[in-house]
Amino acid sequence: MSRISTRLETLTPDKAQRWLDNRAPNRPLSKLYARELANSIQVGEWERNGATIVFNSDGKMEDGQHRCLAVVMAGKSIDVIVVRGVAVGSFDSIDTGRGRTAAHLLARDGEKHYAVLASALRWLNLYNHGTFQSNGSGWALKLTRHQLRQLLDTHPGIRDFCVLPKNAGGIRGTIPSGIIAAFHYIGSSIDVDLAETYFHGLMTGENIGKSSWSWQVRERLFAAFRSTAQRLHTSAKAEIVVRGWNAARSGRKPGIVKILNEFVAMK
Repeated sequence: MSRISTRLETLTPDKAQRWLDNRAPNRPLSKLYARELANSIQVGEWERNGATIVFNSDGKMEDGQHRCLAVVMAGKSIDVIVVRGVAVGSFDSIDTGRGRTAAHLLARDGEKHYAVLASALRWLNLYNHGTFQSNGSGWALKLTRHQLRQLLDTHPGIRDFCVLPKNAGGIRGTIPSGIIAAFHYIGSSIDVDLAETYFHGLMTGENIGKSSWSWQVRERLFAAFRSTAQRLHTSAKAEIVVRGWNAARSGRKPGIVKILNEFVAMK
């Protein structure tokens, strides 16, 4: 049985690339995830949390490829705990748990409705950056732990919009609750009375008809939910909620909500 050793080492970009070139068979690299880690390193939010980079008895890296790629991408060094000498093929038993999400962090902080709140903060962050898209280069818009808490400290009132009405169950499967919460929060800062009417109608379907933009948007979401042919990307769902709001604000006669696959601000 090989001797296992542990020590703290400085991981430079050059060393990280060498370790990547000498890694054992592993899961496919996620450049998106590595960029998220690189972002934390670049803004100085990387923390030593006890996670290790693991090498087997043949000298090949079994675990730690995403941290190594992040260091290469960031072009900055970090300190890491390195374990050497584990059995070859031990990757199958390493780090099988789920990664911590924003919702996990908020739950740990004692936040109520943490899943909806995490989603709402994500959409608020995207909106503040002028986009509904979170893929592609959207990695740069994913909140670090510090940014998540900073955004919540800046917008504490968003918590109040993460409690959906009990009779809003029907809408839940058609659109992420975080979209409703985020845009309800933003809308309330523009026109509190319309926000209450528009979003309550959208969520519950109460006291609305075809002459209401809430009804038009709600029906479009349900049509997309029922039909694969009319399926909508999440960014398009955010867009039609905002376009419906803007139409209601302008006093336009309700009609079909057009999707242009582009960002539009709430007016």
